[in-house]
Amino acid sequence: MFSFDADTTEEFQSVLPNGSYPVVITDAEYKPANSNPENHVISMTMALVDPGSPYDGWKIYDTYNVVNKNEMAQRIGHSDLKKLCSAIGVSRFDEPGDLVGCSYLATTKGREYNGKTYTNVVGRDVLPHAAAKPPEAQPQHQAVPAQAQAVPAQTQARQEVNPADIPF
Repeated sequence: MFSFDADTTEEFQSVLPNGSYPVVITDAEYKPANSNPENHVISMTMALVDPGSPYDGWKIYDTYNVVNKNEMAQRIGHSDLKKLCSAIGVSRFDEPGDLVGCSYLATTKGREYNGKTYTNVVGRDVLPHAAAKPPEAQPQHQAVPAQAQAVPAQTQARQEVNPADIPF
């Protein structure tokens, strides 16, 4: 039997406060965009790695438009992916999954959309030395020719929301 008392239960904060958090990429895939299957995105899931913090283990999401009919959206995505690659020390990759295990410092900011607050990743930086993994623990990434690089567009991160449920 289950019993619940709302008077003795604390309210849980479900939106990540604005700030910078160490994260590790836990999933990355190339797929058609939800808004238009002719466009393609790299969808990433990151987990916050901040032992002792109440946010340790929280998930945030980042979506990059890799191929987009809107030239500006694609240019923004290419720029954001370049910043991510710089933060994780990878200049080229074959598949988005190659980035799983890489860590960086994600700067987040909440954004209202249709009455809900979403966590957007607005910055991607190298982790401070003390928080970085030792070199032997870093994943190895293969370089690919420049013409084979995958590069994305407009990014939006969301807290604990299935990316397929978001119209953008």
